[in-house]
Amino acid sequence: MEKTKLGISVGLYAAITFLVSLFSGYLGLILLVGYALYAESDLWLKKTVVKAFLITVAFSVINYVIGFIPDILGFVESLVGLFSPYFRVPVVHSLLNALSTAIRILEKVVFLLAAIISLKKGKLSLGPVDKLIDKHFAAE
Repeated sequence: MEKTKLGISVGLYAAITFLVSLFSGYLGLILLVGYALYAESDLWLKKTVVKAFLITVAFSVINYVIGFIPDILGFVESLVGLFSPYFRVPVVHSLLNALSTAIRILEKVVFLLAAIISLKKGKLSLGPVDKLIDKHFAAE
C-alpha cells in the first residue's frame, strides 16, 4: 500500500480530500490539493485531488447559475409588469428550487461515492473531468 509523506495511504488522503470538498469548502480543499501537487509524487493521488477540486468548482458554478436564473426572471417580470400587472411565473421558481435541491443531493452522492471508491485507490469515472485531467497531466 502506497503511503503519502504524511504516513497515511494515498487512498485515505484522496478520500479525505473528497470529504473536505463536501463538508468544508474551498480553503481546506485548496490546502489539501496544493500539498498533494507540491509534495507528493503519486500521479493517481495528484489526479484524484485535482478531480475533487474540479468537481467542487463545477457544482459551485451550476449552483451559481441556477441561483442567477430567479434574478433574470425577476427582471423580466418587472419589465413585463410595466405593461401587464398580472404577469408572474411562480411555477418556474418552484421548478428551480426543486432542481437546486436535486443538484445538492447529487453533489453529496458524488462526493460520498468518490470518497468510498478512493479508499481502495479506485476511480470514479466522470468523462469530461477525466479527459480534462488526463490532457493536463503528463505521465510519470
